[in-house]
Amino acid sequence: MRYYGIKAKLFAAAVDIDLHLPDLTAMPKRRLGQNLVAHFLRRWEGDPADDALLMLLPSAATDDLAAERMRTIFRDQLTPALLGLVGDPRPPSRPG
Repeated sequence: MRYYGIKAKLFAAAVDIDLHLPDLTAMPKRRLGQNLVAHFLRRWEGDPADDALLMLLPSAATDDLAAERMRTIFRDQLTPALLGLVGDPRPPSRPG
């Protein structure tokens, strides 16, 4: 608490998870969804002792702080990887 101020910041620092995404640029776009689902299913079926993501998942179902950390992990890692491949789906903003 001394270094992070609040429990949420301490939790975020302690739970640093890498999604270990496959090289998305090396796969056809039409198979992107299928390959990502397969990647996460392989992790889901793996050993929870070796994967902090699997340890966080049950907590995220019942704890708001863990759920927010899970959302942040996916937002910060998966979203940029996908946007780099398919571009931003939002329409461009109009000059005001």
